[in-house]
Amino acid sequence: MGLFNIFKSKNYISEKKLNEIIKQHSNTNPQTIYQLSLYGVKDTTELKIEFFFNSDTKEKLVKLESELLKKNYSKTKIEKIDNIWSLNGWTTKLNMTQKNINIWTTEMCKIGFNFDCEFDGWGTNPNQDPKIEIEENLSIDQYFKIAFDRFYAEKFIESEAYYNKVIELSPKDVDAFYNRAIVKSSRGNKLGAIADFNKAIEINPNFINAYSNRGADKDDIGDYKGAIEDYKKNIELDPKSTIAYLNMGNSYFHLGNSKKACENWKIASELGDEIAKKNIESYCK
Repeated sequence: MGLFNIFKSKNYISEKKLNEIIKQHSNTNPQTIYQLSLYGVKDTTELKIEFFFNSDTKEKLVKLESELLKKNYSKTKIEKIDNIWSLNGWTTKLNMTQKNINIWTTEMCKIGFNFDCEFDGWGTNPNQDPKIEIEENLSIDQYFKIAFDRFYAEKFIESEAYYNKVIELSPKDVDAFYNRAIVKSSRGNKLGAIADFNKAIEINPNFINAYSNRGADKDDIGDYKGAIEDYKKNIELDPKSTIAYLNMGNSYFHLGNSKKACENWKIASELGDEIAKKNIESYCK
């Protein structure tokens, strides 16, 4: 049986999309490896890697999970967020050379495709299985500041743990949900981020940045129609949001609707966006 023959019909990810994802990871892996090197990760370092897959049904991810468990990967979890199913788990230890990571991400993309699932991303922590000791008896503001500082120090796991503490103490803290969503997105957990953006919007339906960033994460996982709806809401709240018009144009372009893409890029360009101007030059004849 060939690599691409398990599913006769691909409902979630096309072969074209597969090739785009492989190229995307080959372009972003070097930067990720470089960032890890700043924390002492070397070519000889071996680390467990957290991975994320998305699909439109739980059944596909269950079959994918069975395949991944054959590789002794562990801690897999499947959950539904909005209308998309997500699987995340951890690998065994892998050698962190750029060549090896490129090979691994390509393999993961193809394994996911084999089960009609999209490999959404990966992340790791130089300090494996860290014991995060949350300081006790601090104020909510103090926990929030530590979480904020940890994020900008790129200590994402610690940052998320402190935002968890803020939310535990203040379950309606809209900024904590929003910021934790940014942390999750930075770790590659796009669906987890969307869930937190959902909560932030539930608490504050006029939270412009939550719509904008949720739209970006939806676009990243291929939910272009959902992204467009978020950008429309962003524009409804802020009619001069240049980034919303730019990104909505991008999502329309991903859907193959060049006319609507160019219309939105034109507005973004008129508002002064240089990327939109370049898009118009390249794609709007």
